[in-house]
Amino acid sequence: MVAPDHRLARRQRLRLRLAELDGVELALQPPNCPTRQLLDEALQVAGARPCVVTEFSSLPALKLLVRRSRLAAVASPLALTDSDGGVQVPIEGPTLLRVPGFISREGPHDPLAAAFREAVRDAAETTVPAATS
Repeated sequence: MVAPDHRLARRQRLRLRLAELDGVELALQPPNCPTRQLLDEALQVAGARPCVVTEFSSLPALKLLVRRSRLAAVASPLALTDSDGGVQVPIEGPTLLRVPGFISREGPHDPLAAAFREAVRDAAETTVPAATS
């Protein structure tokens, strides 16, 4: 995500390669976030060394900062909406995908806990886009 007047928003190519983030000033989630860890690994493989200017654990704060600055941010398309006021620049390359999981005790489960587990599983299956490359 970038502000409408950011140079990445005015590109001619539709998709951005991770290697093109080399040297780009970014606002990202902190390094201890699983999504950030996936991104850091993918950037390293691509040979990109962006300049991380600031880190926020709050996605709304991150989006507000990006809208009002020259910084770019990398976020899931599921976390971005048209009302965010920024421009989504699709990234070409590996799909960064986190797989949700549950840890529970053995034996019978409380019906409410079982219903919650099934609801989360169903939601994950319907909202996570299929991996494409």
